[in-house]
Amino acid sequence: MRVCEVMTEGVPTVTPSTRASDAWDLMRRHGGHHLVVTIGADIVGVLSERDTGPHLATHPRIGQRVVDYMTSTVVTVRPTDTIPAVSSLVRGRTIGCLPVVDHGQLLGIVTMTDLLLALARNERPAKVTRPSTRIPSGRERRTHAA
Repeated sequence: MRVCEVMTEGVPTVTPSTRASDAWDLMRRHGGHHLVVTIGADIVGVLSERDTGPHLATHPRIGQRVVDYMTSTVVTVRPTDTIPAVSSLVRGRTIGCLPVVDHGQLLGIVTMTDLLLALARNERPAKVTRPSTRIPSGRERRTHAA
């Protein structure tokens, strides 16, 4: 399975100068937990709900901008990357989402939720191992009986 099969498309973007409270409102309206921070077509950060703190909507920080909260070290993935490879990347770096980019264009994001849903869809029953019930040959039975 590939990233393009599980990613979330149509991710809203904000600029570093967007007010933090406006970014929070956009997350709520969009129903997501992540925004991609861009300047033009360049990805310069990711803003996650956990970056802004849980009470930003009820206690907006006057004068605070997205740049004050965003993660500026952005790891991106390609739509053709495999789910196991991306899962290892997310786990190894403790990342909540990864922008999906192809030829410099933002296509969407893949989130931890997307990866878990992919895992649930691909779940296969565990292989059942049974103890060996080998029946000894006639020659072995005679040897053991003597």
